[in-house]
Amino acid sequence: IVNSVDESYREELYAFCLEKCEGDLSPSSDDLWRKTLFESFVEEKYMKRTLAHIEKCLRHIPSEMYPFETVGLIRVKVQFMRALGQSEEEVEAFRKQYRRYPAIREDEIREALDGGRTAEAAEMLLDFRQTVPPHSPTFCQISERLILLYEEMNDCVSYKKELKDYIFGIRQNDAIYVHKLKQALTADEWQEILPSLLQAKTMEYRRHELMAEEGMYRELLSELETEAGLFGLQKYEKILKPHFPEEIRDVFFAYLDQEMYRAGNRSAYESLAKRLKHMKTYPNGKEMAEQMANE
Repeated sequence: IVNSVDESYREELYAFCLEKCEGDLSPSSDDLWRKTLFESFVEEKYMKRTLAHIEKCLRHIPSEMYPFETVGLIRVKVQFMRALGQSEEEVEAFRKQYRRYPAIREDEIREALDGGRTAEAAEMLLDFRQTVPPHSPTFCQISERLILLYEEMNDCVSYKKELKDYIFGIRQNDAIYVHKLKQALTADEWQEILPSLLQAKTMEYRRHELMAEEGMYRELLSELETEAGLFGLQKYEKILKPHFPEEIRDVFFAYLDQEMYRAGNRSAYESLAKRLKHMKTYPNGKEMAEQMANE
């Protein structure tokens, strides 16, 4: 109806749609009338009036209590500013006031990436990261995005720095970024940083894995004997057994001897029996396992 009536009625219909919205043009208002205002009244005079109402809503809405509504109004205002020919500098100055909302920052970053302005997007992410708590999920996500961007930009210096900051600053739950760092460094650079990686608190759950990957079998065995217990030894048994079969055998038998006296139910004995059968695969393991079974 709005798009087909005579021009003389459009003014009346514009006022009617605005009345139905009760002056509220945020996303929480009636979507039918709101969309009609935004999509059907696209003449400059109406867009300017709609923009004025959007600005009025932004001034009066308690933004901290209603962030969803505020972000929605900001996004619509940006659309109208651009439709009315306002410059990108004016748009940026406006959105800058609302960068406390992560969604607004994400809009800016997405537009920069869509426009091929990768370096600008990286700067925006760096600025964004300064506003969030260290080690928070958002902080980690921003760091991961920066690593990806620097890799795409072939910015080797920033890429390696960001990888190091991420690995030494955030607990590593997998080895993805450690592998990326190794690939980015020369052999000498990697050997230089490896001791620090192995001592880093953030590598606590990846330490033994890294030692195994780097062929540090003797060091790994020594640590597993004193720190990890039976479970740790079992995890790296296949890797260490070819190098230290007798030592691994003796450590396992020592643990089994302790567990034998602790076992207090049928399932515990069953588990020990399975382990004893496996120990027959070690040198002289058959005789030692049979002796322990008899005991």
